[in-house]
Amino acid sequence: MSEDNSWPVESSSTVPLLRARNALIEWTAHILVVAGLLVGFWLIELLMHWLWKDSERFLFGIIPLHWVFDAADLAILGGFLLYGIFKVLQTYRGNI
Repeated sequence: MSEDNSWPVESSSTVPLLRARNALIEWTAHILVVAGLLVGFWLIELLMHWLWKDSERFLFGIIPLHWVFDAADLAILGGFLLYGIFKVLQTYRGNI
């Protein structure tokens, strides 16, 4: 009795499609995480405006609080953009 334990071999024509699919999944996951974080920051900012009745608040009496939220949004977008591009390229190349 002979056992055949070989896995199905992917043909060379399907490998790029599988890599592209994996890259698309990776990209979609990053987009969803970024959207969730940005919506979370937006809701926290709305809550703070509601609590202080739209009066401008300052961090340490110097920096307007909305600048902090804008900087956090920018940092998240920039960080995920760079990291996301790196991960999608890495996934497409098959280096995961």
